[in-house]
Amino acid sequence: MSFIIEQALRGIRCDRSLLLAGVSSNRQIYSEEVYTIPDMQVTITPLTAKAAETQVLWLVESGFSQTQPAIFKKIEHVIMSHNEIELALIIIINEQTKYVPPAENSAAWNQTCLEKSVRSYSDFAPLRTPDKLFGPVGAIGHAWIDISSIEYSVWLKPTGAQHINMAADPTASGTLFPDLNMEEVGQALSRGVDLVKAAMCCTLDLIEPSVNHQHLLTPTALEFEWGTEYSFMSHSIYKTAYFRYFEWYRHHFSGTKHHRADSPTEGIESARPSTKRAYGNVSSSESRVQK
Repeated sequence: MSFIIEQALRGIRCDRSLLLAGVSSNRQIYSEEVYTIPDMQVTITPLTAKAAETQVLWLVESGFSQTQPAIFKKIEHVIMSHNEIELALIIIINEQTKYVPPAENSAAWNQTCLEKSVRSYSDFAPLRTPDKLFGPVGAIGHAWIDISSIEYSVWLKPTGAQHINMAADPTASGTLFPDLNMEEVGQALSRGVDLVKAAMCCTLDLIEPSVNHQHLLTPTALEFEWGTEYSFMSHSIYKTAYFRYFEWYRHHFSGTKHHRADSPTEGIESARPSTKRAYGNVSSSESRVQK
C-alpha cells in the first residue's frame, strides 16, 4: 500500500525544490505535546523559510485487537496536537484465540530444552500453504498465531472540521481477510491523496503566490494491488509468530546450558531453563505486526 501512495505522490507535478511530499515508516513525530512513532505517515515539507513547518497529513497504525484501545488513544493524542492531519487509517488484526506462550513441560518447552540454540526463521517457520496463509502457524508442537480477520478503517477529516473525530464512525471500512472487501477503503485513500494535494496547493500558494497551483487539485483514482497487500500481510503474520517464539526463547532460555540428548553425563538440572536474563515481556510482540 505504501508503494502505491508513494508513487501517487511522486506523480504530482510541482517544484520539488520548494516542497517535498512523501511516505515514511516508523519515523518519529514530536512536538511539545507528543512524541510517538507511528507505523506510517504521509507528510509535506516546505524547503523555504517562508513556510517551513512539516505537516503530518496521514497517520497509519496497525496492531492486534487486544491493543486496539491503546492504538486509538495514540492516534487521538497525535491528532489533537496536529490539527493538519487529514486521514487516519487503523488496521486491526483479530486472532481466533488469545495468544498464550508454551507452558513449562509442554511439548514445545521440552523440545526447546533439547535444542542447543534458538531456531532461525527458516528452521522455525512451517511452509505457507494456501489454506494456512494466516495460520494457524504451528511449530515445535505449539500454535503461535492464528488470524480470524484483518480489518481496515479509514477516517477523513470533514470539511471545515478542526480535527478528525475518532469517536465517530469511520469514513470507510473493509476487510483484507478472510474476505477481500477493500473497495470502500481504496476510494477513501484516493480521497485522502486529494486532501494531500489540496494541502500542497495551499502551501505552494503561500510560497509563490504569483503562480497558479490549481492543477494539483485533479481528482485521484488510486489502483491498489490488494493481492500484494494480502501476501505481504501473510508474510508479516508468519514473522510475528517467529518473533513470539524468539521472545519466549529469550525470556526463558537465554543463557541456559541445555541438556543434550547425546550427552548423558549432564544432569537433570541443566535441562531447566534459566530466567535470570529475561529480555522482556512476551506480550510485547502483540503490539504490532512486523513490517
